[in-house]
Amino acid sequence: MAAPAPTLEIFKPTAVRQIMTPGVLTVRPETPLVDALRLMVRNRVSGLPVVEDDAAADGGGCRVVGVLTEGDLMRRAETGTEVHDRWWQRMFTTPGDQADQYSKMHGRRVEEVMTRDVLTVDVDDDIATAVALMDRHKVKRLPVLAHGHLAGVISRADVVRALLHTFDLATPRGEEPPLLDAEIRYRLLMELADKRWWADSRVDVVVENGIVTLTGAVYDARVAQAFRVVAENGPGVREVRDHLVVAEGLPGWAGVDNAFVA
Repeated sequence: MAAPAPTLEIFKPTAVRQIMTPGVLTVRPETPLVDALRLMVRNRVSGLPVVEDDAAADGGGCRVVGVLTEGDLMRRAETGTEVHDRWWQRMFTTPGDQADQYSKMHGRRVEEVMTRDVLTVDVDDDIATAVALMDRHKVKRLPVLAHGHLAGVISRADVVRALLHTFDLATPRGEEPPLLDAEIRYRLLMELADKRWWADSRVDVVVENGIVTLTGAVYDARVAQAFRVVAENGPGVREVRDHLVVAEGLPGWAGVDNAFVA
């Protein structure tokens, strides 16, 4: 019998402030583009609010003057992805538009590349309003303002985390949700990733209902044992079925890339 759906009335956030991410990374208009790119790559974010100090604000505060996103960086001369308009296409654009396009493709400062028309929401707006904006304009995140100043960011990931929180609260206390088969397999592969004997073997790892099945060939019985040990110590593993073939005496499967099972 299927488990009843959780009751989502336990936690139903309504305002953006309840699920947004405060204290976000920002850049200034004069920030070198390469520094902004490093921030995005190192912190695994796809966009950065661009801010300026608001001198007129009591107690300080930052105004959002733009946003730098991955979309602003797709058409660049350095990667050979810049736009080459045909002569007839230029007839339908103004010189100003053409100049702006050139700056985006060749600019070295954030202000030369960023998107200036920024969609924002207020901390007290409904989450539904933010979701509708993201959906309508096909964006992943929105700056959140409080009294006109940057207070945080709400992203699709924040909405998903809020949804997960409702399910977690609906789970009886003391009952830990089991790992999914895909999670178990991923963690096993991560444990194996830097092992030389993994790279020199041809082994497939299959997980079904918490049962790990090892198939393939190895060149040393000790390697087969190591695979079993990894599987037996994997979080969420209920049972290990070892179907490995040991072909002793062979020099190994050097050069074989196990990425095909990832």
